[in-house]
Amino acid sequence: MSAAYIASGGLSHGTAMTVAAAQGLTTDHAMIYGMSLDPHTLYAAMTRDRLSAHLYLPRNVLESDADRARHGEPRNPAEELHRALDAYAATLQGDRADQLISPEPEPIAAVRAREREAAEQVEVQKMARAVFAAAMLNQITDPRRRTA
Repeated sequence: MSAAYIASGGLSHGTAMTVAAAQGLTTDHAMIYGMSLDPHTLYAAMTRDRLSAHLYLPRNVLESDADRARHGEPRNPAEELHRALDAYAATLQGDRADQLISPEPEPIAAVRAREREAAEQVEVQKMARAVFAAAMLNQITDPRRRTA
C-alpha cells in the first residue's frame, strides 16, 4: 500500500482478530498476515471470507540477506510473488506430526487386488514347480530317455 493511497483516505476502520478468534466466523474480505502460521491455522484463516482472502507475506522476512544477494531484486511482480510463495511454502513444510497434508491411504480395493495377484503368482510358481518335477520324474522313468 502506498503512502499516497493511505493519505487519500483509501483505508477505513476494520477489525483485527486472531485466527483462533475468527474460526467459525465469515467476513466479506479477509486479510491474513501469514508469518508464523502453521498449515492448520493458515487453512482456518484463508477460509473465513465470502468474497476474497488476501495473504500478506513480508519478503524481506522470508528471504535472508544471502538469498537477496544471490537472486538480486525481483525483475517483475510475478517473480516477487513466486519468490515469496516459495520461501513461505518452505516455512510450512517439515517433519512434524501435525502436517496438514498427509499421504492418502491406498484404496482397499487396490490392496486386495495386489494381494490376489501375489497369491496367484504363488500358485503359478507352485504349478511351474509341479510341472518341472513331473517332467524330471518323466525323464527319469521314461525308458526311452534312459542311457546305458
